[in-house]
Amino acid sequence: MNSTLRAGWPQANSWTYENPDLPDPVATVSLGLDGTTLLYRDGRYRTAMCGTISLLNSEGERLHTTYCAAAPEYGKQTFIRRFTGEIQKIKKRFPEAT
Repeated sequence: MNSTLRAGWPQANSWTYENPDLPDPVATVSLGLDGTTLLYRDGRYRTAMCGTISLLNSEGERLHTTYCAAAPEYGKQTFIRRFTGEIQKIKKRFPEAT
């Protein structure tokens, strides 16, 4: 890992952003969740997780997708906290979407 990336890595826990203005109203929210098991050099396994939150218009066209992930860890608490937080933001901003 280069020194620039390493120096900025702790900031990954505090990154925030806003969803962009969208050209159409959001009719549907689609959630995706996936994980994979990684074998570490010490012989132990950890699960890396990622999730997506896609916003669709009434025609089913994707307007925007938010990607969420966390480094592998036991229990996936960091990922669950981040993904749940993103879902809550979307529900608050688009309460009429299904």
